[in-house]
Amino acid sequence: MADKVGEKVGGPEEETNNRYSDEIKEALKIGASLSLKKGLPIPGHVLERVALEELKDSITTEAAKEGVFLCKKNNYDIPPEYAKLSDKTTISEVKKQWETPEKLRETAKKSIESFFNTPGPAHNEIAQVIESKSLEELEKIFKRPLLPSGVKIHLDKQSPFSKFLERSKLLEQTKGFVAQTNPGETKRTCFIANPVANIFILEMCWEVLDKVKQREGITDDDSNITYQACVPHRLPDKECGIANIAYLLSKKEGLNFDPSYFDHSPSMYGMTIPSAGNVVSMRHNVATKEGFFNPFFANRTDIVLCFNLDDIKKAHFILSLLASATYKEADLRYKQLGLKFINDMTALVEQDTSGCANLLSSGIRYIEPKTQKEKDALHDALIKITNARKKATELSSRGNKKPPLVKDTLTMQVRELVKEYYSAVYADPKMPDLRDIWK
Repeated sequence: MADKVGEKVGGPEEETNNRYSDEIKEALKIGASLSLKKGLPIPGHVLERVALEELKDSITTEAAKEGVFLCKKNNYDIPPEYAKLSDKTTISEVKKQWETPEKLRETAKKSIESFFNTPGPAHNEIAQVIESKSLEELEKIFKRPLLPSGVKIHLDKQSPFSKFLERSKLLEQTKGFVAQTNPGETKRTCFIANPVANIFILEMCWEVLDKVKQREGITDDDSNITYQACVPHRLPDKECGIANIAYLLSKKEGLNFDPSYFDHSPSMYGMTIPSAGNVVSMRHNVATKEGFFNPFFANRTDIVLCFNLDDIKKAHFILSLLASATYKEADLRYKQLGLKFINDMTALVEQDTSGCANLLSSGIRYIEPKTQKEKDALHDALIKITNARKKATELSSRGNKKPPLVKDTLTMQVRELVKEYYSAVYADPKMPDLRDIWK
């Protein structure tokens, strides 16, 4: 009887299953080859079922070259698995592309252009910015310290800058959330930029925008323009609370938080929007502990009411560090640093007695205002933080006399903490570099 059972398990049925398994594997190999030829990342479910060595045997050198150069043509990051599937000749050719000054400037040009909806109206300004940079500065486009950076611009609908953007289509106009606009109002409008791979590229894009404004003679009052910093990944509620406090207290300038700005947006947690967009599939490599990968992000998180590039960089850093700590699909490079930042921020706020601690209460009540009472409490806490920050700024800038002792210790502590973590990432001598994929 045992032999018969064994025969049934190891006989025709197993052969059929093996045949189906082999057929599926061959189909996955064909799919992987097609993805590569199109310059697309090889789907995760393929890499889970077929070893890279097996894929390498089924992929031709021509297909590998075609995929690599299509990525370059479209300014896509080259998926990390391509390096393991390509022969030494292909790798050598790709490395040559990184290494020549001409190719470096061309890659920088495409990286900046990717920020804009229609880069044509800024063609000359993009060229001027690239020409002004040293090769060392341009090489920063390959650095991948944190997450890709996206931006929304909110401004007066009748302003010259708004009219120029609408006319030129330099940035895409969106009908999404518009900061500081109450229901029914149409006085403000919003433009969204495409996400770029890192903050260094964003800085060059900002220079381009400034040059375009100079060329057009646009002298808008910058205080009337607000920005929204965007990163992929939906932060949990606790981390949204930490983002609110860390951003508000680390800002150089004070901020007038007005609850009426957000009464019509139930998804807002203070100044943070944890469900700010649809599912995001990135074409930018992100650094992990082991190297790089092409991530898939469900949703994104934004911080509103940024007033300049420094604010955007600070908001992006805080959100990215928190996202690195809470992203579940892979161990991002700065995950442990992000977890430590969460612990340090929580400890600071919990020991504070200035009224800010109710933003980080226990359990599931981390600034998730489900009732009007909870929403009022959140608004009250943010206003207290704003007033404390403004008071500290006023005391620090009062004439040439030595300012009186600033009692807002939480502000100083948080500001120093954010600065410390920022330095830990951006002064990292081993900051991940995309070119390391091809070593």
